[in-house]
Amino acid sequence: MKLVIADSDKWYAENLGNYIRAADGSRFNVSVFTRVSSITDFFGTGGSGADIFLASPDMLPEDIPQPDAGTVFILGSGNTCDSNGRFPSIYKYQPADRLLSELMEKYLEKNPGAAFPLRSDKKAHVIQVFSPQGGSGKSVISFFTALQYARMGLRTLYLNIESISCANSFICPAAGRESDFPKLLYYLKKYKKNLSHRVNSLKSYSSELKIYHFGQTCSSYELDETTAEDMESLIQELKYSGLFDMVVLDADSALSRRNAASLCGSDRIVLVILQDAIGLKKLDNFCKELSRVIPSAGTEILDKSVPVVNRFSGGASKDDVRFNGRTVDFRIPYVQDIYTAGRGECPVNLNSSLNTYVKALAASMLESLKLAPAGGYGNGHF
Repeated sequence: MKLVIADSDKWYAENLGNYIRAADGSRFNVSVFTRVSSITDFFGTGGSGADIFLASPDMLPEDIPQPDAGTVFILGSGNTCDSNGRFPSIYKYQPADRLLSELMEKYLEKNPGAAFPLRSDKKAHVIQVFSPQGGSGKSVISFFTALQYARMGLRTLYLNIESISCANSFICPAAGRESDFPKLLYYLKKYKKNLSHRVNSLKSYSSELKIYHFGQTCSSYELDETTAEDMESLIQELKYSGLFDMVVLDADSALSRRNAASLCGSDRIVLVILQDAIGLKKLDNFCKELSRVIPSAGTEILDKSVPVVNRFSGGASKDDVRFNGRTVDFRIPYVQDIYTAGRGECPVNLNSSLNTYVKALAASMLESLKLAPAGGYGNGHF
């Protein structure tokens, strides 16, 4: 895609162009101009043109050649349009990744037929934390798993796909960003094309946790209307968007078609179980139900599952709890320091001793995926 940037501030224009070339050079052919006469000469040359023309108001030629200039955006400092109200504006004084994301989102709005997906050869790995039993501590383990991957320097997305989400117990969304996940679900159902750009524009980043997330204040109806096909599309986009290294999913304790699709799309499944009689019976029923709900993939799901006994009380041998013919190696005792009053509305103690157990679990899954912490990955937020 040909992108022309024009701004009289030479330092700004060249640095923005260099950022886009470095961050997304495989998709953009970037030309930078700092004089109006140079732009006129560029568009006046036979065969020269642009898909996107991003220019400060003082760099707009009096007569913008169409269609050579492509889709025109004003690189402005706050106004929504140029003086004549002809073109939409992109706010120039924002982080470059946000600027590029906003530019592409507005371009795709004006050109709905364009197919311009984010794609990367480096696939993100999806870890789903699931339990057939409610109240097993699954959500706490899922959050701490995401926290461990983030602390390893991996670009980590934490995504809660429960009908009644508890995500805001762990990560408080910024003001005005509470409904970002419902917006993503709406876009997922309506469009699907270029979904990765919507993911990019709606994701938030917690500098405290070093975790990516979405504002998840939504009703259960919005998620329950999401089909298995929708969930499959979403997971594929998260995997191949190039935005993340790890995606940690927290799903509710139901073997719905939506959850079945997320289980099939996950690379590893942390299966949280309790040691009591009801927990073991639920585990047995889950294994039997898999063959009925997902007859073609039930065995595969069991093979990629990593069972974890939570709130392990001790006094039992490893053979007392078995899963899919295997002993359960990961056992987490009852941990008392998970919660704290020190983080306002988000009551989780980030320094809980639970980190020790989940760190070993997270590292084991990386090893099984033949990955190394911080090896060949980005350094968190960028």
